[in-house]
Amino acid sequence: MSVSPRAGVVKIQAKKWSKTKILILCVNVALVIFAALALVVSGLLKNTLDAQKFAEKWSSNTEPCGQVSVFLAGSAGLSAGEVDSVISRYEAALSEAEIPLSQWTCCYSAEGTLSVNALGQSIEAKAMGVGGDFFLFHDFRRLSGSFFSGNDLTQDRVVIDETLAWKLFGASDVSGLEITIGGQLYVIAGVVQAEDDFASSAAYGSAPVIYLPFEALAMHSPDTKITCLEVVMPNPVDDFALVTTNAIVTSLISEKDNVSIVYNTTRYSLSSLVGLISDFGVRSMRQADIKYPYWENAARIIEDYVLLLTMIVFVLLIFPVISLMVLIVKFCRFCGLRIKEIGHWSRGFTN
Repeated sequence: MSVSPRAGVVKIQAKKWSKTKILILCVNVALVIFAALALVVSGLLKNTLDAQKFAEKWSSNTEPCGQVSVFLAGSAGLSAGEVDSVISRYEAALSEAEIPLSQWTCCYSAEGTLSVNALGQSIEAKAMGVGGDFFLFHDFRRLSGSFFSGNDLTQDRVVIDETLAWKLFGASDVSGLEITIGGQLYVIAGVVQAEDDFASSAAYGSAPVIYLPFEALAMHSPDTKITCLEVVMPNPVDDFALVTTNAIVTSLISEKDNVSIVYNTTRYSLSSLVGLISDFGVRSMRQADIKYPYWENAARIIEDYVLLLTMIVFVLLIFPVISLMVLIVKFCRFCGLRIKEIGHWSRGFTN
């Protein structure tokens, strides 16, 4: 646009874009599209693991909740009695905050190895001793049967995965059949299939798995301790679940390297990912004595991919942001010059 103060005429003249400007525009559009695709993939990855979103499911019955996982080193593991004490502390904290106890739940687990026997053969299997509402947090796909509950009067029911079912019986529809462990008889309550997403498949491994009450695992393996505690509760104030968990755990375990606390609710948020950047290259060296269960290892795989995609998004947007800033500066200068020229024109017109 050009202005002629003497003639009092404003002329608008379209300028052709140079090849360089067209190229810059195409590059910016392409970078923004790739950044958007990276954000979409990142969003899909964040929703991959249901166990990381249990607080959302639980929140449908109450106010917004927070989900926290506590992982302990083997040397700092807890007995069933000590876990009961931890649960009592949670209930006291909730009562003090005037939160109904029906609005929270938890589960715990320990890992070991057991020989499972059936039909004259013995299979070495990974044994997960679980308690509380474990199968609420980890709602595996059932191929047959049902789950057992921490409230069961008897501790003689187990859940096995598809791999162990096929190794023992050559089929997956085996709920109701019996197995023995150390001469003790157990009934198969159900058969489950491990998650089939890429992260869980990588973390789960190929070993057969049996899930049984922690008391049963402790009976066969007395030295086994509980090393994983998962909690979901209302957040009447920001991060109430995390703050409460930190207070309870630190009062029991003073050595920081023996405990890892994960706030599942915000683990994929931008602030949490920035924290991972500061920890990059060293978090795998810390807490060497902590053995994470497969679902946490799967979550950490997803975490790494989300972090990578987030960094890619930032890199991809550098040039478009700079281009936009340059455009804004030029536009402001353009507007300033035109205002001055229009001012000169208006003064000339009045004269």
